[in-house]
Amino acid sequence: MKSPDYWSPLWDCPLTAFDILKPFPIRLLERKISGGSGIVLDDVLAGVYANLTLRFVIAISGILSSR
Repeated sequence: MKSPDYWSPLWDCPLTAFDILKPFPIRLLERKISGGSGIVLDDVLAGVYANLTLRFVIAISGILSSR
């Protein structure tokens, strides 16, 4: 099922927040892996956190419930 267009900005907010705040283990990963690989993996993990956060919010709010 395709999500509505207004979800794009909602996706960017937690992604940016997790990328800036770097909760555990994002900060640890960035420090342990040096160079560009650490930066890229830090962004990927922030994306995973944001995805899980939005899925949780959608699940508890029922915005995209099954028909």
